Amino acid sequence: MIASFSHTTVAFWCALFGYSRQAYYKSLQRKEYLELREEVVCQMVMAKRQELGFRRCGTRKLYYVLREDFISAGFELGRDQLHGILLSNNLTISAKRRSTRTTIAHAWYRKWPDLRQELLVLASELLWCADITYVRLMDGFCYLSLITDEYSREIMGWCCHESLHTEGCLNALEMALAHRQYPERKLIHPSDRGCQYCSTEYTGRLQRDFISISVTQSGCPYDNPMAESVNGQLKVELGLDATFVDYAAAHKACAEAIRAYNDVRPHGSIDYLTPRQAHQRTGLISNRWKSKADQGMSTNTRTAEVAVNLLQVETNCVNYPPVGDF
Repeated sequence: MIASFSHTTVAFWCALFGYSRQAYYKSLQRKEYLELREEVVCQMVMAKRQELGFRRCGTRKLYYVLREDFISAGFELGRDQLHGILLSNNLTISAKRRSTRTTIAHAWYRKWPDLRQELLVLASELLWCADITYVRLMDGFCYLSLITDEYSREIMGWCCHESLHTEGCLNALEMALAHRQYPERKLIHPSDRGCQYCSTEYTGRLQRDFISISVTQSGCPYDNPMAESVNGQLKVELGLDATFVDYAAAHKACAEAIRAYNDVRPHGSIDYLTPRQAHQRTGLISNRWKSKADQGMSTNTRTAEVAVNLLQVETNCVNYPPVGDF
């Protein structure tokens, strides 16, 4: 605007709007600085996303892992500022919404009780969540069976199988049992009402190791939230929502994604630790995100809830016989 009036000066326009010449030139320097900072941040983000475990990492985790790099580069950047830069440069991650049915429930399977009951688990290998998710192939699907420790979020066992047969779930369970570090702890195994988890072969294997069987009653995915969360993280952040050429390529991608999930990716639910690190701990681990319910809960209420849930963990970890048929 100023340049279009050749007979006026910068001082004239600054005086007209009530600013000094120094403020005007500082604003130009500030603009150049912000543009340079944005370019550097974008390069750092894109370089980080080339690493295994961070290919589709969101703003919170990017801020956590790059915060020290920002300071080393000579500038400070807040999380919301980082998100604004990602938005303006189309670097945010959009989740792909697809729906494929992997749970096949049959009324003739015997019904097991739901022992989970909103337990707050205070150590690893007390609660293992099981679920199956699909992986898309060029000519169909293969299926990823997972066993996840609720306390540490570590994937204890997995199997990428070409069908929905019980064999895939059993293979994942055998891997999880082989990786178990605390066999003396009483373990609950919650799952959905899928026919694989209610089968005689699967429940019999759990009973041989004195593992308590727990099955959701309503069939709602919110009854097994940990398993659904892990499925989403593997797909949205670690690339398993892609379409793979064949089963071998999908199996390799699953192995890489699970290794990154367990050993590389920081988890906001466990104080930005990796699941492998959290698995060695006991007691409460801080969340780096808070739900609205958590924000409205007083300290006394949280303490009482911890005590009640600890009692539930100690008393509910027993095998119950199956009750009535569906």
